Amino acid sequence: MRVALAYDLRQLRRAAGGPSYRQLSRQAHYSVTALSETAEGEVLPTLEVTLAYVTACEGDRDEWGARWRTVAQQLTAGDQRYPDGQAQEVADEQAAP
Repeated sequence: MRVALAYDLRQLRRAAGGPSYRQLSRQAHYSVTALSETAEGEVLPTLEVTLAYVTACEGDRDEWGARWRTVAQQLTAGDQRYPDGQAQEVADEQAAP
């Protein structure tokens, strides 16, 4: 789930011409580390960082927001666990408008 999302984010970056994470960082206003971790798939990144990554790659924020919410719902409903209380953060983000 989150690994597939991360893979697709990497594909989006490639389709955007493969900008460096430093370039994405300038556009997205997040650190190089935060953006590279977004595409690793180890943990589900926050919605905000995901959408900043998508925007910097000229992706569709609505589409990617919906995809992120789907993965978050699947993870909170399934057996996969979030590290360090991330499930509560995900639940809070899902409840936000």
